[in-house]
Amino acid sequence: MLFRIDNDITFQDLHQHGKMLNKAEILLLPEELPVFSSALINQGSSLPSNYTQRLVMELDVYSLYMESRELPKQFAERLAAALKAIEL
Repeated sequence: MLFRIDNDITFQDLHQHGKMLNKAEILLLPEELPVFSSALINQGSSLPSNYTQRLVMELDVYSLYMESRELPKQFAERLAAALKAIEL
């Protein structure tokens, strides 16, 4: 049985044209990581050029740290779709 642990998502520093610094820390089980990553990359909207991520393994759980400067709605939609992919 899989248990979802809370994720940390923030939006800060409003910039021109509504873009913000978007950050997320997503905790994933090893079997969820490839599904989540594939869904994140293979969406209709491409990742912004200033997108960065870092992956850390801690106690059999991956912590995926993501950051981008874009419209919060785009970031949230991409993230929601990737999270939904691991729930299926």
